[in-house]
Amino acid sequence: MSSTAPRRIGKKTGPKPQFTDADAIHAALEIGLSSFTMAAVAKQIGVVPSAFYRRFESQVDLTLAAMSYVVDTELKGPTASSWQEILREYAHCMIDGFKAHPGLAAAIYNTPGCHLVVIPMLKQYIEALKAHDFPGDEARISFAIDFIGDTIIGTTIAIEAMRAAQHDGNTGLEHARKLFADQPIDPANYYLSPQEGWTDLDSIMPKVEFIIAGLEAGIDVE
Repeated sequence: MSSTAPRRIGKKTGPKPQFTDADAIHAALEIGLSSFTMAAVAKQIGVVPSAFYRRFESQVDLTLAAMSYVVDTELKGPTASSWQEILREYAHCMIDGFKAHPGLAAAIYNTPGCHLVVIPMLKQYIEALKAHDFPGDEARISFAIDFIGDTIIGTTIAIEAMRAAQHDGNTGLEHARKLFADQPIDPANYYLSPQEGWTDLDSIMPKVEFIIAGLEAGIDVE
């Protein structure tokens, strides 16, 4: 006579799966902040969507939580000793964050009010620029920070589109090359003909240097 108990058929018993805010944040970052869905995150961490919504009421709430995590744990404040180097640090800080988290730049543009999570860090940069003889008042400092930030975010979104695979498996850059193949444009012209540099986040820095040169020259916009 077998002593093995029959296997029970029906719903599984035992404790319900547990998860933390950090579990959800890491899952959203892994999937991509510009493309994750609440259902996809819930599935990845092994919970039903109804349980997931008890912690995060909406996709915006989770996006903001993930952005706050990136700012608090990964982005660095200013350490340089000149205002020019401080602006370069700020630019590299953003670029490094976008390299680590594809889709973050697009999520920033698509999440109104998300700049609130970076205000403490921005204040550090503003105070550092003031302390290192930035050529202008706080309004001009804020304009420079905003100008560099918008330049990096917008360019990053374009670069990620060039890198991304399309429905046919080709990248955005490959599609651009096909579209431009029959156009009367000098292929040696870097700024008109699709180039590998269009997929390189480090190619943003010359734009930042141009802005810094303008600030050094005293150029302003009324």
